[in-house]
Amino acid sequence: MKKNIVLITVLSFLLPQAAFSAMLYFDPNHSSVVFEATHLGLTKIPGKFGVFEGSIDLNEKDPTKSKIDFTVDVSSINTNVQQRDDHLRSPDFFDAKKYPKATFKSTSIKKAGKNYKLEGDLTIRDVTKKVVFDSQSLGKVADPVMKTDKYVFYGKTQINRKDFGVNYGPNEIVGDKVMLVVSLEAMPNKPEQPAPNQAQPGSTSGGQPGK
Repeated sequence: MKKNIVLITVLSFLLPQAAFSAMLYFDPNHSSVVFEATHLGLTKIPGKFGVFEGSIDLNEKDPTKSKIDFTVDVSSINTNVQQRDDHLRSPDFFDAKKYPKATFKSTSIKKAGKNYKLEGDLTIRDVTKKVVFDSQSLGKVADPVMKTDKYVFYGKTQINRKDFGVNYGPNEIVGDKVMLVVSLEAMPNKPEQPAPNQAQPGSTSGGQPGK
């Protein structure tokens, strides 16, 4: 009898938590990892990474207990200018052959009004720094095509590229500050592969940011 009482007590704590927890995976066809840097101190040059993957261990009852983890294929960088993209992959910038991946792992999520401060470790060129994303949870919506619920998130942060060893060029030519913006649709089913048009580094196909 006592064993049953103990078991019921344990389950009463575990089951509510399980009911509000969900492991979600990025839908690469409807998500984006984009950035914006300055040229000559004035011009805003946008770009994106076409190949990435990640997951969110979401606690719907208390989002501050959630965790996020994502990886970006650096060679998939695309600013819609082939020569510039090749230069960005070179040792002058990302050195994609030596450091093929950039990663982010969350360490804390804190409430900030209606939104959140998502803090974590960002690693580029094997250099890891703490960054904080201003983040929003945009809610849950049913995707009638994929026949699954989607959870939608948005976050942005500004980093100094030189903190990560991306030191090419004086600041007057290539700005030090880079804005990162992540828009995510996440779902319970892990996708098998990214969208076909995301798999070609340097592609200039439609939908990519312009010069």
